[in-house]
Amino acid sequence: YKASTGTVTCSSCPANAESSAGSVLCYCSAGFTGNDGGPCDACFDCTSAVTFSATLLMSIAEFSTSARSAYVTGVAQALDVTSSTVAIASVEERLSRRRLLASTLAVATTVTVSKNKASAVANAATSEKLNAALASSGISVGAVSSSTTPDGEVGTGTAADSAEASFGGLGVAGLAGIVAGVVVLL
Repeated sequence: YKASTGTVTCSSCPANAESSAGSVLCYCSAGFTGNDGGPCDACFDCTSAVTFSATLLMSIAEFSTSARSAYVTGVAQALDVTSSTVAIASVEERLSRRRLLASTLAVATTVTVSKNKASAVANAATSEKLNAALASSGISVGAVSSSTTPDGEVGTGTAADSAEASFGGLGVAGLAGIVAGVVVLL
């Protein structure tokens, strides 16, 4: 991170803190708590898993290992977290209802962050932000499910996003607690 723009060299974050590329401040890593910038102390039960489903306009064959890596990197950039906090939970190929024989992917994605960052991450999970971050990789997001926070607040996902994306095929256990598509697990 660096506190100002320009050619100044980036500084290392303090212990148990991290920042994404281009950040002006460090934040506590998942499993640690404190003010942004540090210090960050270990804590019990202070992480949240923000989970959302993104509908990608591609087939399963196109979602190669390198495309998956680009997706994780793009999600991290869009949500202002590090790539190590982003995981692809599942990928499901679907035939589009609108276009015959066109396929899309429902990519269930989990981002593990500190509880104090969960609301900001859930609100940033929109198709607009993901598309901006993924534009150079050739990955196009058609929709992102809505988001909720630990307090049950609804994030900024659009109605079109919510209607288009879902977690189909996860079974009863996977569907438990999923109301708006994005769930923050405490």
